[in-house]
Amino acid sequence: MAKRADDKDGSCKEILTGKLTGKWRVQFTYVDEFYRKQRISRAFPNKTEAKEFLKSLRHGAKVESAQEKKALTLSGWFDWLAEHDWPETLDEKTIGFRTGRFNNHVRDTFGAVPLTKIDSLQVRTFYKNLRSNGVGHATIIAIKADLVRTFNQAITPYGRLPMSHANPFRLTVQSARSGMPWRSRRNKQSRP
Repeated sequence: MAKRADDKDGSCKEILTGKLTGKWRVQFTYVDEFYRKQRISRAFPNKTEAKEFLKSLRHGAKVESAQEKKALTLSGWFDWLAEHDWPETLDEKTIGFRTGRFNNHVRDTFGAVPLTKIDSLQVRTFYKNLRSNGVGHATIIAIKADLVRTFNQAITPYGRLPMSHANPFRLTVQSARSGMPWRSRRNKQSRP
């Protein structure tokens, strides 16, 4: 099997067919932080700009900025699921409630953060801030469930994150009355 033209050094070629005819395409392959091969492919109006971009990629200057542009944010992923995935399996009202909770409580805090950059310590603080701002316990549990499902769908079935990536939203939420984790308090009450 032949190797790709953009392996190791990248490539810069004129586009000969299609709607981009006459432009120059730069392709470059690199290994990301999860040791997966990732590919950058961009078109430029002239050869000079294309060669400069390829040169900066080879020297590592633009790879990080190209990665950040491709990074999937929590808002982008949530909105994509609400538009393309959930309508097939969920009622319109359920999607509306999820979207409302996300817009009211989550979007400002985590909306622009890439999925790979969400930290469990930030999430713990987020849950505490919700409670201190007067959000009810049932609403916090519903927000948590929405975020856990959203993040899990990025791992499987869609494979937007590697399986080894832990879901930061799965932290236990403190109960309003006792300060104990919600699951622990519930389990103690159900025992004889």
